[in-house]
Amino acid sequence: MKNKFKNEVNPLEILRFLWNNKILLSLAFFVIYLAFFDKYSLNTQYKLYKGLSKLENDKKEYIRKIAQAKRDKWDIERDYEKFARERYLMSRQNEDIFVIENQTKK
Repeated sequence: MKNKFKNEVNPLEILRFLWNNKILLSLAFFVIYLAFFDKYSLNTQYKLYKGLSKLENDKKEYIRKIAQAKRDKWDIERDYEKFARERYLMSRQNEDIFVIENQTKK
């Protein structure tokens, strides 16, 4: 019985093609090995990239915190009493503190 479709591919023809083109077969095997089974597979590369992104975000956060700490240090050196009153709500004896907070609309 003949094939119903002219473009139908026989699996035996594919194997024969690959056997005749051993370089192509070796290349395909090598790419599959590197992509899935190697020490540096695609999955490993993705995990490393994700970890690197997290570390870069942490670095930005720490840089921001260091800048805030430097500003606080400068404020303390300039006027420690003002800093203590504003930041930690410290007061002298017989002195009242009123805290006014802005309300945000939701």
